[in-house]
Amino acid sequence: MGLFAARRVLLGKETTLGVPVSPTAILRMPGTWLNDARTVIRAPDALGSLMPRPRHYTPRLHGVLPAAGDATFEQIGYILNAGLEGVAGVQDGAANDYVYTRTFPTTAGKTRYSYTLLAGDDQQCFQMGGGSVEQFKLSWKGAGTGAGEDGAWHYEATWIGQEVTKVAWPATPTLPTVEVILAPVIYSRVGGADLPVQVTSTLRSVELTSGKNIPVWTGDGSQSFKRVDQNWESRTGNAPLLTLLYDFNANGEGEFDKWVAGTTRHFQLESTGAAISGGGGTYSNKTLLINFYGTIVANPTFQDQDGNDLIAFVVQMGEVDSDGGTPATYLTGNIIVVNELSALP
Repeated sequence: MGLFAARRVLLGKETTLGVPVSPTAILRMPGTWLNDARTVIRAPDALGSLMPRPRHYTPRLHGVLPAAGDATFEQIGYILNAGLEGVAGVQDGAANDYVYTRTFPTTAGKTRYSYTLLAGDDQQCFQMGGGSVEQFKLSWKGAGTGAGEDGAWHYEATWIGQEVTKVAWPATPTLPTVEVILAPVIYSRVGGADLPVQVTSTLRSVELTSGKNIPVWTGDGSQSFKRVDQNWESRTGNAPLLTLLYDFNANGEGEFDKWVAGTTRHFQLESTGAAISGGGGTYSNKTLLINFYGTIVANPTFQDQDGNDLIAFVVQMGEVDSDGGTPATYLTGNIIVVNELSALP
């Protein structure tokens, strides 16, 4: 039998969508499984018999790999490259920090990278080409005693791709050194040219959900699989959502008032890690920076925790005038990751 402890997931960035490549990285994450999600139709033939005479066909071939784990500065980029926008790192001048900026779409879809994924255990290995992230979630909860309250950022992602095939395990890439992304500082503003202002003594949890809303990486909005006549439907869906759980203090009450007024918001979440070795430029530390523009759309809900009143805000991303100038400059937001990698392995 296969052993759960022997599970692993490898991946490699494809040069051509759907053409498998050798793996270049091993993901540091809990064990998961690459599921063969092909569509099998069993034809209900009426042949004058009480018992069926089986006949089936397969109109669609694809795979699904669910993934979840703690987010690290070194590897969260794979989820974002395949689920938001594929970008290369930009060296910050002559410093040792590399900046990966991925922007949410406004008028046009973003180009995403595709990956070959391999997953299995000590008995078998399954491979899927053309891998992309269909939807993802980034979340953080302050350290406490409840489920998931470990003070670290976590991700959930659904990888989808082409036909799943059995292959032999290739050589496993070198195990990377990673750093977990910890608690964020939150800033907010209404708009205009001012910088977001830090909000203190407020934040309890954060959840950023992409949904099935980010345009896929092919130019016509389709996602091709092994046979050229088999395409997935275009995916549009709703705009990303940001859920913030506040203490109901002066800051929480202020956000409540902005919900009542329908005021557009710019939230910025920043988590920093270890100092850049040898010195950094604009960023002196490893950094996760999330900029999110939008409006609070759902009625705020009240909760309680440890004897305190809390209030949850759901912000829907939208094109917000970011500086109040003429002509208007509309932005939706971006996710910036800064680390010491000139390229993701």
